[in-house]
Amino acid sequence: MTPSLGLARGRARLLALSLLVAGAADSDALASGPLDTDYLLDGTWVRLEQGRAERAIDPTSAIRQRTAVVGQPAHGDLDGDGHPDTALILAHHTGGSGTFYYVVAARGLPNGYRGSNGVLLGDRVRVEDVSLRQGLVVVRYLDREAGEPMAAEPTVAHTMILKIERGELLVRAELELDEQLLAGWLRLGHEVRSFTPCGQDVVHWIVGESAALDAVFAGYRELAGDAEPYAPVFMVGAGRFAEPPGDGFGADYATAVDLTRLFEVRLEGDCGR
Repeated sequence: MTPSLGLARGRARLLALSLLVAGAADSDALASGPLDTDYLLDGTWVRLEQGRAERAIDPTSAIRQRTAVVGQPAHGDLDGDGHPDTALILAHHTGGSGTFYYVVAARGLPNGYRGSNGVLLGDRVRVEDVSLRQGLVVVRYLDREAGEPMAAEPTVAHTMILKIERGELLVRAELELDEQLLAGWLRLGHEVRSFTPCGQDVVHWIVGESAALDAVFAGYRELAGDAEPYAPVFMVGAGRFAEPPGDGFGADYATAVDLTRLFEVRLEGDCGR
């Protein structure tokens, strides 16, 4: 991520937070669906109708600002309330040469949908897909190297992880190229430090030393402290698959995983979420 894009995201987050707290949308009424919802883009609420919006940038200008949903929305439950939520990518044309891409979320509530703030991905990036996994929004997209001209084809792969917290869509992480989102079952103890990812029968030994790993151990002790030894705990995080150690208890495992980020630990898990 370039410094200018990081600064833009920081300013946008502060503005979004103040507007979300103030309830600054044009209407408090809930929308009938994610394609007909208000979203907060760069300090302005944009109301979609059937996935599109268009307006003059000011009453005296012929220049039009256009916003549209691109790609396929992703559906799931972002906040665990049992109501279906949606994540979407918006292409926002402000009247100049740029096309700015945002990720937004529409939270399903009992009587309709409420749109979130938009998180900027970049100018003229190429979005590969958006998905919902374990209450997180996952966006894969291509951008340019820092300093490359905008005419260059975007080729640098990015994976952004976001989460709804108190109604605000926030970036939780931007994964490194060799990191991947992981969800599955932990078992920790004197002779065991293993992880079994969702969708796999393979049990991996946990290797490495990181702040995330310290947090994993602390979360496990808090949740499983009163349970039977080596009780399973569900984890959502990120990491890299690695070689197991050559000696010790881990040498009995065929594979290992280096946990680099922790998003959540909980006693109950659902690999299908």
